[in-house]
Amino acid sequence: MNRVLSFFFVSCLMLGFGIASAQTTYTKVTSADQLVIGGKYIIVGEDATNGAFAMGGQKNNNRAANSITISGSTVSVTEATQNSTDNVPNQAVALVLGAATGNAEYYTFYDAINNGYLYASSSSSNQMKTQATNNENGEWNITFNGNVCSIVASSSSNRNVMQFNYNSGTPLFSCYASANQTAVSLYVDATSLSDDPAMTVTAPANGALIFSSSTPVSLTIRNFELGTDGKVKYTLDNEEAQYSTYATFVILGMEDGDHNLALELVDMDGESLETPVTANVTFTTDGDLSTLLTIPEIQGTEDENAYNGQIVATQGVVTAKTQYGFYIQSSTDAYSGLYIYAPDYVDPVNGVNIGTNYIVRGTMTEYNGLTEKNINLTVANSMKAELEKYDNVTVYMTRNADQGLSLEDRAAFAQSVNADFLFSLHS
Repeated sequence: MNRVLSFFFVSCLMLGFGIASAQTTYTKVTSADQLVIGGKYIIVGEDATNGAFAMGGQKNNNRAANSITISGSTVSVTEATQNSTDNVPNQAVALVLGAATGNAEYYTFYDAINNGYLYASSSSSNQMKTQATNNENGEWNITFNGNVCSIVASSSSNRNVMQFNYNSGTPLFSCYASANQTAVSLYVDATSLSDDPAMTVTAPANGALIFSSSTPVSLTIRNFELGTDGKVKYTLDNEEAQYSTYATFVILGMEDGDHNLALELVDMDGESLETPVTANVTFTTDGDLSTLLTIPEIQGTEDENAYNGQIVATQGVVTAKTQYGFYIQSSTDAYSGLYIYAPDYVDPVNGVNIGTNYIVRGTMTEYNGLTEKNINLTVANSMKAELEKYDNVTVYMTRNADQGLSLEDRAAFAQSVNADFLFSLHS
């Protein structure tokens, strides 16, 4: 069975950020009474020496920090619309507060830009990331002592205390073993705490590519009880409207291509509310996997990769895992393997399984502009020169130029020359 994941190939691509002129005013949260499910919050680090910073985009292992100016107990920021790892002054990533499953004392933070929940991601390193499916590592206990806020994950990880770190001029937000950095503060968009009904689409992500003819739809609904106050009206591609009294449902039997899903909260008679509450999301389906490229197509045979910097999708079997990613392979032929840089998917919680076939989608990037085959040939030639300085040592090369050779051919060649050792180089 194929599993579908979305990763960055080889190296993370830094996405640009959008700047909007409108700003939103956030007010400092000083008590648990101001924690409202569905409310919109930003996380701030207030350093006495270096100023205030709002949590920004997702980096590899932690969150960026953007310089802001606090006026009394409020701050006005531009809400980020795209992920950025830079310090973007007066910008912040808005997080939606949610309820932890089965634990009334804990909360979740949903980041719509990165389509995931904040979580303490490591027991051995100071890290904080986002994950699409939440667990105890992303369930947070929030307490207040005066103006100081404590946010601690309920995870088994011993690095679960959310903190701000000025980090010698490269500020960031991450999780630590104790409150040994700078405590964070919560600020809330008071308008998001309205008693009016509200609806947010948490899945599918806007612009998502879905390798299936069906997709689950997940909504966060506030101040509106489905089945009592009304229901969700949803229309796919302007077809006949459907209705659901559940915040999670599945759309089946979609044709491949681009889709638009329009949603609205309506009363039990199907009529719009006095103040309409609507949402919209667009996505693309590829149930027959026709948009997938083969790994050899992505790899190519030229020094300059044709897909460098482009978003591509492929599939392959996981053959090995590293600290920051894993390898997939589609055959034993040349150019049939890829390294997937995806730190979130190598830990025990979100781990991929060796031997399982996965569909992966991400940005193809040549690491430092280098091509593995050229590096390996250079190293192999250097090894040959060094080893043949010794008496009675003869080194045979399986290739001396840019050419493909299967694993079987390499083994057969080694046997044909009666080799005592076979060295295989990878970078």
